[in-house]
Amino acid sequence: MSSWAVSARSVLIEAKGPKKRKKNEANDGSHGEPPLGFRIVEIDPKEEREVSDPTGIGLSALADELGKPASWLSIRFALVMRERAERFRRVYFTEWTRAKVELTRLKREQETVRESSGNQDGTDASRDAIEQQALIADRCNDILKAVNETLRLLRPGRDIVDSTDLLRWGFDDLRDSLRRSLLELDAFIGLDNVKRDVAALVTAALVEEAVVMPDDSATPAKRSRRSAAADNVLRRRRLAQLLRTIETTDLSLGEGPVWVPETERRERPGDRLALKHQNILLLGEPGTGKSTVARVLTKILGRAGILPQRITVGLIDSTRPDLVGRVIGETAVRTSKSILRALGTTIFVDELYALISGDDDDFGREAIDTIVPLLTQWKGLLSMIGAGYEDLIRERIFEANPGFESRMAFKLRLVNYTGPQLFQIIGSTLSREQAAARERGGSYQLTVRASEALRQLVVKSEPEPFGLFRDKNARGALNLLQKIKNAQSLRVVSEIVTSTRLNSPSKVITRTDVLQGFASWVEGLGGIRVLYDAGVEDIVDEDEPAALSSTSSSTSSGLRFY
Repeated sequence: MSSWAVSARSVLIEAKGPKKRKKNEANDGSHGEPPLGFRIVEIDPKEEREVSDPTGIGLSALADELGKPASWLSIRFALVMRERAERFRRVYFTEWTRAKVELTRLKREQETVRESSGNQDGTDASRDAIEQQALIADRCNDILKAVNETLRLLRPGRDIVDSTDLLRWGFDDLRDSLRRSLLELDAFIGLDNVKRDVAALVTAALVEEAVVMPDDSATPAKRSRRSAAADNVLRRRRLAQLLRTIETTDLSLGEGPVWVPETERRERPGDRLALKHQNILLLGEPGTGKSTVARVLTKILGRAGILPQRITVGLIDSTRPDLVGRVIGETAVRTSKSILRALGTTIFVDELYALISGDDDDFGREAIDTIVPLLTQWKGLLSMIGAGYEDLIRERIFEANPGFESRMAFKLRLVNYTGPQLFQIIGSTLSREQAAARERGGSYQLTVRASEALRQLVVKSEPEPFGLFRDKNARGALNLLQKIKNAQSLRVVSEIVTSTRLNSPSKVITRTDVLQGFASWVEGLGGIRVLYDAGVEDIVDEDEPAALSSTSSSTSSGLRFY
C-alpha cells in the first residue's frame, strides 16, 4: 500500500517564492497569495521517512537545559509541573467523588433487587457496573496520592526560600528524573525521527502551559552587574517563593478526601479544556523497538507532568485476550476494565491490528467501539500506546472506526535499522554485559578478527543475494549474538573436556565462533543451508587482520551458502 509523506530531503519538493513584479505592475493583490513552497508527493513505502530539521531542539539539548538548576527551562518546568498537578488533583477528585456517589446508588439498587427477587447475587450487569465504579474510585484514589506526593516534592522548605545558596530540594529530583528518561531514549541507536518528535512533544508541553514566570524587576544595568552564580541563586529563590504557596496534606491522615485540601475539591473553568489526547501510535516492523520505546515514553509522559502518575510509573500491557471476549457482552466489560486500570498512566497494546482478526470479527469491532468513547471520556487522564504494522492498522482498525485515528494524537514511525546500526546494537549489548559482569568476573569479549568478521557479515549481508537481515530489526541481531555465544560455549566445553586443567571457561569470542554462530543463525531463517569449512585461516592468530565477504561463497570466509 502506498502512502503520502513530505520529506525535507526529497528532490520532489519545490520551494517557490512569490514572483517578482515588474516595475509597471500595480500592487492590487490580484496575483493572490504566494504558494506555500511545498508539494506533497507519493513516495515508495520503503523509502525512509526521516525528516532532517535543523531548527528543532533535540533530546540531548533538552536534557542539558533541564540539568541546569536555574535555567529558564528548569524554572518553567517546575511551574508547569505545579499547574498540571493541581489541575489533575481537582479533576481526579471530581471523578473520585462521582464514582463514589454512583457506587453508592448502584449498591442500593442492587439491594432493592435482591429484596424483591430473592436473588442474593444480583444480575451480571449490576455486578459489572459496581466493579467498574469501584475500579474508578480506587484508581483515582491512588492517582491523587501520587499527585499529592509530586506537589509535596515541589513545595520547598523555609530554608530554601531564605537561602542565598543553591540548596537542593524535591524539585531537583523531579527535574533529574525527567532528564534521565530523556537521555535513556536519546541513547537508543537510530530512531532519529522518534527522538525528534518526542523532543517536540515534551517541549510543547513545557512551553504551551500558561504559567507566570518569576519577575526580575531589576534594571538592565543591575542585571548586567550580577554574576552568573548570583543570578542563579536569585532565580531559585523567586521560584521557591512561588512554589511555597502549594497546598499539600499528610498522606498518613487516612484514605479518601481527608488528604485533598478544601480549596482543591472543585474544578475550575478551563480544567477540562486544558486536557488533550496523549495517545500514541508506534508504527514499524517487528523488532524495531516498539515495546522498549513505549516503556520509555511512559516514563517521559509521567515525569514531564503530561500524565499524573509520575512516581509509580507503569505500563499496562494488554493484548487481544485481555480486551476481546468470547461471548456477547463480555468484550465491552473486559475492554472497559483494561482501559480504566491505566488511569493516570499508559495502556500499551502491541499488534493493535490483531484486535480485529477479519471482516466477520464482531467481537474485535466491539472492542474498538468501546475504546473510542473511553479515550474521549478520559482525555488527557490516561494514554493509550498502540503498536503494529501501519498498513494493517489502517486497513482493520481505522476503517472499522474512523474516530479511532483522530484520537491517536501522535504517530511515531520506527524505521528499520541499517547494517551499521545493527552492528552497533550488538556492540552496545556486549558493552552493557561487560559493565554488569565486572563484579561477577568475566564477560564475553570479541577479538579483533572476530569483531571485523562480525562487522562485515552484518553490514555487508544486506540485502542480496540471500536476504540476510531483510527486516533490519534489532531482535534478529540479538538472536545472532546469542547464536555466537552458543557456538563459543560449545567450543570452550570441548576444549575443557579434552584438557586436564580446571581453569574457568574462557569468555573470548573468536572469529571461528562468529562464523559458526552466523551459519547457525542463517539456517534458522529458513530456505538457506550453510556449511562451515574450518580452513587454515581460522587456525591462525586471532589478532591477525582478516578480510571477509558475506556475499561470497569463496573459502576465505569459511561459509558456503546453498
